[in-house]
Amino acid sequence: MCELFGMSSKLPTNVTFSISVFGERGGHRGPHRDGWGIAFNEGHDFRIIKEAAPASDSACLRFIEGHDFKSRIVISHIRRASDPTSPSFTNSHPFARELYGLTHVFAHNGDVRSVFADSRFAPNYYFAQGDTDSERAFCSLMDRLRAALSPDTAVDLSVKLPIIEEWALEVSKFGIFNFLLSDSRYLYAHRSTHLFYVQRECVSLVSNPMPRCVGGLTQEMWAPWRRHMKPSLMHLFLSFLKLGASAFGEPASVKWRLNRSDGLMIR
Repeated sequence: MCELFGMSSKLPTNVTFSISVFGERGGHRGPHRDGWGIAFNEGHDFRIIKEAAPASDSACLRFIEGHDFKSRIVISHIRRASDPTSPSFTNSHPFARELYGLTHVFAHNGDVRSVFADSRFAPNYYFAQGDTDSERAFCSLMDRLRAALSPDTAVDLSVKLPIIEEWALEVSKFGIFNFLLSDSRYLYAHRSTHLFYVQRECVSLVSNPMPRCVGGLTQEMWAPWRRHMKPSLMHLFLSFLKLGASAFGEPASVKWRLNRSDGLMIR
Protein backbone atom coordinates (compact mmCIF):
# COMPACT_ATOMS: atom_id res chain seq x y z
CA MET A 1 0.00 0.00 0.00
CA CYS A 2 0.92 3.67 -0.16
CA GLU A 3 2.23 5.78 2.70
CA LEU A 4 1.16 9.19 3.98
CA PHE A 5 2.73 11.99 5.98
CA GLY A 6 1.12 15.26 7.04
CA MET A 7 1.76 18.37 9.11
CA SER A 8 -0.44 21.02 10.68
CA SER A 9 1.29 24.01 12.22
CA LYS A 10 0.33 27.14 14.08
CA LEU A 11 2.85 29.12 12.03
CA PRO A 12 4.46 28.42 8.64
CA THR A 13 7.32 25.96 8.95
CA ASN A 14 9.26 23.62 6.68
CA VAL A 15 9.33 19.83 6.56
CA THR A 16 12.67 19.28 4.86
CA PHE A 17 13.95 17.36 7.90
CA SER A 18 11.28 14.67 7.45
CA ILE A 19 10.62 14.70 3.70
CA SER A 20 14.11 13.32 3.04
CA VAL A 21 13.43 10.32 5.29
CA PHE A 22 9.94 9.85 3.89
CA GLY A 23 11.27 10.04 0.35
CA GLU A 24 13.84 7.32 0.99
CA ARG A 25 10.94 4.93 1.53
CA GLY A 26 9.82 5.66 -2.01
CA GLY A 27 11.96 3.07 -3.74
CA HIS A 28 15.16 2.86 -1.67
CA ARG A 29 14.25 1.66 1.83
CA GLY A 30 10.68 0.82 0.86
CA PRO A 31 8.78 -0.66 -2.11
CA HIS A 32 6.78 2.47 -2.98
CA ARG A 33 8.24 3.18 -6.44
CA ASP A 34 5.09 4.14 -8.36
CA GLY A 35 4.97 7.88 -7.70
CA TRP A 36 5.07 10.53 -5.03
CA GLY A 37 3.64 13.94 -4.32
CA ILE A 38 3.58 16.75 -1.79
CA ALA A 39 1.19 19.68 -1.26
CA PHE A 40 2.14 22.86 0.62
CA ASN A 41 -0.71 25.12 1.69
CA GLU A 42 -0.44 28.66 0.34
CA GLY A 43 -3.39 30.70 1.62
CA HIS A 44 -6.52 29.41 -0.14
CA ASP A 45 -4.43 27.31 -2.53
CA PHE A 46 -1.72 24.63 -2.50
CA ARG A 47 1.69 24.34 -4.13
CA ILE A 48 1.58 20.75 -5.42
CA ILE A 49 4.60 18.87 -6.77
CA LYS A 50 4.29 15.24 -7.85
CA GLU A 51 5.81 12.65 -10.18
CA ALA A 52 5.05 9.15 -11.45
CA ALA A 53 8.56 8.03 -10.48
CA PRO A 54 10.36 6.78 -7.36
CA ALA A 55 10.80 9.50 -4.76
CA SER A 56 14.21 8.14 -3.78
CA ASP A 57 15.58 8.94 -7.26
CA SER A 58 13.80 12.25 -7.75
CA ALA A 59 15.67 15.44 -8.56
CA CYS A 60 12.44 17.33 -7.81
CA LEU A 61 12.40 15.96 -4.27
CA ARG A 62 16.06 16.92 -3.84
CA PHE A 63 15.08 20.43 -4.95
CA ILE A 64 12.36 20.59 -2.26
CA GLU A 65 14.81 19.38 0.37
CA GLY A 66 17.22 22.14 -0.61
CA HIS A 67 14.68 24.97 -0.48
CA ASP A 68 12.91 26.46 2.48
CA PHE A 69 9.26 25.94 1.55
CA LYS A 70 7.22 26.96 4.60
CA SER A 71 3.57 26.13 5.11
CA ARG A 72 0.93 25.68 7.80
CA ILE A 73 -0.46 22.49 6.25
CA VAL A 74 1.49 19.84 4.33
CA ILE A 75 0.23 16.57 2.83
CA SER A 76 2.63 14.11 1.21
CA HIS A 77 2.25 10.66 -0.33
CA ILE A 78 4.42 7.90 -1.77
CA ARG A 79 2.66 5.37 -3.96
CA ARG A 80 2.73 1.62 -4.38
CA ALA A 81 0.13 1.02 -7.07
CA SER A 82 -2.47 -1.72 -6.65
CA ASP A 83 -2.32 -2.14 -10.42
CA PRO A 84 1.33 -2.33 -11.58
CA THR A 85 0.32 -0.92 -15.00
CA SER A 86 -1.21 2.26 -13.55
CA PRO A 87 1.74 4.51 -12.55
CA SER A 88 1.18 7.89 -14.19
CA PHE A 89 1.16 11.56 -13.29
CA THR A 90 -2.65 11.66 -13.18
CA ASN A 91 -2.72 8.70 -10.79
CA SER A 92 -0.16 10.23 -8.42
CA HIS A 93 -1.39 11.77 -5.17
CA PRO A 94 -2.26 14.28 -3.79
CA PHE A 95 -5.33 15.16 -5.86
CA ALA A 96 -6.79 18.66 -5.82
CA ARG A 97 -10.15 20.26 -6.61
CA GLU A 98 -11.47 23.80 -6.05
CA LEU A 99 -14.69 24.58 -4.18
CA TYR A 100 -15.88 28.16 -3.58
CA GLY A 101 -12.38 29.59 -3.95
CA LEU A 102 -10.74 27.02 -1.65
CA THR A 103 -8.45 24.29 -2.96
CA HIS A 104 -9.17 20.90 -1.41
CA VAL A 105 -6.32 18.37 -1.40
CA PHE A 106 -6.61 14.62 -0.76
CA ALA A 107 -4.23 11.66 -0.47
CA HIS A 108 -5.19 8.07 0.32
CA ASN A 109 -3.61 4.83 1.50
CA GLY A 110 -5.57 1.62 0.95
CA ASP A 111 -7.82 -0.20 -1.48
CA VAL A 112 -11.50 0.75 -2.00
CA ARG A 113 -12.04 -0.33 -5.62
CA SER A 114 -15.71 -1.12 -4.99
CA VAL A 115 -16.44 2.61 -5.29
CA PHE A 116 -16.48 2.07 -9.06
CA ALA A 117 -19.44 -0.30 -8.81
CA ASP A 118 -21.51 1.75 -6.35
CA SER A 119 -23.81 4.39 -7.86
CA ARG A 120 -23.49 6.58 -4.76
CA PHE A 121 -19.96 7.42 -5.91
CA ALA A 122 -20.74 8.07 -9.58
CA PRO A 123 -19.36 11.45 -10.72
CA ASN A 124 -21.66 14.41 -11.13
CA TYR A 125 -19.73 17.69 -11.31
CA TYR A 126 -16.21 16.55 -10.35
CA PHE A 127 -14.68 13.89 -12.59
CA ALA A 128 -11.46 11.93 -12.10
CA GLN A 129 -8.55 12.59 -14.45
CA GLY A 130 -6.88 9.27 -13.66
CA ASP A 131 -8.25 5.81 -12.98
CA THR A 132 -7.62 5.26 -9.25
CA ASP A 133 -10.25 4.39 -6.67
CA SER A 134 -8.73 7.13 -4.51
CA GLU A 135 -9.51 9.93 -6.94
CA ARG A 136 -12.98 8.52 -7.67
CA ALA A 137 -13.78 8.56 -3.93
CA PHE A 138 -12.40 12.08 -3.55
CA CYS A 139 -14.47 13.40 -6.44
CA SER A 140 -17.60 11.93 -4.88
CA LEU A 141 -16.84 13.81 -1.66
CA MET A 142 -16.37 17.05 -3.59
CA ASP A 143 -19.72 16.50 -5.32
CA ARG A 144 -21.40 16.10 -1.94
CA LEU A 145 -19.71 19.18 -0.51
CA ARG A 146 -20.64 21.27 -3.55
CA ALA A 147 -24.29 20.20 -3.23
CA ALA A 148 -24.53 20.87 0.51
CA LEU A 149 -22.30 23.91 1.09
CA SER A 150 -22.30 27.52 -0.04
CA PRO A 151 -19.55 30.16 -0.12
CA ASP A 152 -20.63 31.16 3.39
CA THR A 153 -20.46 27.62 4.80
CA ALA A 154 -17.42 26.31 2.88
CA VAL A 155 -15.40 25.96 6.13
CA ASP A 156 -18.31 25.77 8.58
CA LEU A 157 -17.52 22.58 10.49
CA SER A 158 -21.03 22.21 11.86
CA VAL A 159 -22.20 21.66 8.28
CA LYS A 160 -19.11 20.29 6.58
CA LEU A 161 -17.71 17.76 9.02
CA PRO A 162 -20.85 15.54 9.17
CA ILE A 163 -20.72 15.25 5.36
CA ILE A 164 -17.08 14.18 5.43
CA GLU A 165 -17.71 11.76 8.29
CA GLU A 166 -20.65 10.09 6.55
CA TRP A 167 -18.68 9.78 3.30
CA ALA A 168 -15.63 8.35 5.10
CA LEU A 169 -17.79 5.77 6.88
CA GLU A 170 -19.40 4.67 3.61
CA VAL A 171 -16.10 4.33 1.74
CA SER A 172 -14.42 2.55 4.67
CA LYS A 173 -16.84 -0.35 4.24
CA PHE A 174 -15.10 -1.19 0.95
CA GLY A 175 -11.66 -1.68 2.47
CA ILE A 176 -8.71 0.17 3.99
CA PHE A 177 -9.32 3.91 3.86
CA ASN A 178 -6.53 5.89 5.49
CA PHE A 179 -6.49 9.44 4.19
CA LEU A 180 -5.36 13.01 4.72
CA LEU A 181 -7.59 15.82 3.49
CA SER A 182 -7.33 19.60 3.66
CA ASP A 183 -9.63 22.41 2.57
CA SER A 184 -6.87 25.04 2.90
CA ARG A 185 -7.87 25.85 6.48
CA TYR A 186 -8.18 22.49 8.24
CA LEU A 187 -6.28 19.21 8.12
CA TYR A 188 -8.48 16.12 8.41
CA ALA A 189 -7.08 12.65 9.13
CA HIS A 190 -8.98 9.37 8.98
CA ARG A 191 -7.60 5.91 9.55
CA SER A 192 -8.63 2.31 9.01
CA THR A 193 -5.31 0.91 10.27
CA HIS A 194 -2.62 2.89 12.13
CA LEU A 195 -2.12 6.62 12.68
CA PHE A 196 0.94 7.92 14.53
CA TYR A 197 1.87 11.43 15.53
CA VAL A 198 4.64 13.62 16.91
CA GLN A 199 3.92 17.05 18.36
CA ARG A 200 6.46 19.79 18.90
CA GLU A 201 6.51 23.17 20.56
CA CYS A 202 9.55 24.94 19.17
CA VAL A 203 11.36 28.20 19.78
CA SER A 204 9.11 30.71 21.57
CA LEU A 205 7.61 33.67 19.76
CA VAL A 206 9.24 36.02 22.26
CA SER A 207 12.76 34.95 21.43
CA ASN A 208 12.19 34.23 17.76
CA PRO A 209 9.33 35.71 15.71
CA MET A 210 9.85 33.01 13.03
CA PRO A 211 10.13 29.77 15.02
CA ARG A 212 11.32 26.59 13.37
CA CYS A 213 12.11 23.03 14.33
CA VAL A 214 15.66 21.78 14.05
CA GLY A 215 16.58 18.17 13.35
CA GLY A 216 14.70 15.20 11.96
CA LEU A 217 11.72 13.28 13.20
CA THR A 218 13.24 9.83 12.98
CA GLN A 219 14.63 9.67 16.52
CA GLU A 220 11.47 10.80 18.27
CA MET A 221 8.73 8.67 19.76
CA TRP A 222 5.88 8.31 17.28
CA ALA A 223 2.86 7.63 19.47
CA PRO A 224 -0.39 6.02 18.35
CA TRP A 225 -3.23 8.53 18.17
CA ARG A 226 -5.69 8.13 21.02
CA ARG A 227 -9.17 9.35 21.76
CA HIS A 228 -9.75 12.75 23.41
CA MET A 229 -6.21 14.02 22.79
CA LYS A 230 -6.05 17.79 23.02
CA PRO A 231 -2.39 18.70 22.57
CA SER A 232 -0.90 22.10 23.22
CA LEU A 233 1.48 22.47 20.34
CA MET A 234 3.04 24.53 17.64
CA HIS A 235 3.53 21.69 15.14
CA LEU A 236 1.59 18.43 14.74
CA PHE A 237 3.01 15.72 12.47
CA LEU A 238 0.87 12.78 11.35
CA SER A 239 1.98 9.57 9.68
CA PHE A 240 0.43 6.22 8.85
CA LEU A 241 3.81 4.59 9.50
CA LYS A 242 6.43 5.01 12.21
CA LEU A 243 9.12 7.26 10.80
CA GLY A 244 11.25 6.64 13.85
CA ALA A 245 11.46 4.89 17.18
CA SER A 246 8.33 4.01 19.10
CA ALA A 247 7.77 2.13 22.32
CA PHE A 248 4.01 2.36 22.03
CA GLY A 249 1.54 -0.40 21.25
CA GLU A 250 -1.27 -0.48 18.72
CA PRO A 251 -3.46 2.58 18.17
CA ALA A 252 -6.77 2.88 19.95
CA SER A 253 -10.01 2.33 18.06
CA VAL A 254 -10.72 5.98 17.27
CA LYS A 255 -10.82 6.56 13.51
CA TRP A 256 -11.37 10.28 13.15
CA ARG A 257 -9.31 13.31 14.07
CA LEU A 258 -9.34 16.92 12.90
CA ASN A 259 -6.67 19.53 13.43
CA ARG A 260 -6.91 23.25 12.76
CA SER A 261 -4.07 24.99 10.99
CA ASP A 262 -3.58 27.18 14.07
CA GLY A 263 -2.64 24.08 16.05
CA LEU A 264 -5.78 23.71 18.15
CA MET A 265 -7.60 20.40 18.35
CA ILE A 266 -11.24 20.69 17.33
CA ARG A 267 -12.62 17.17 17.43
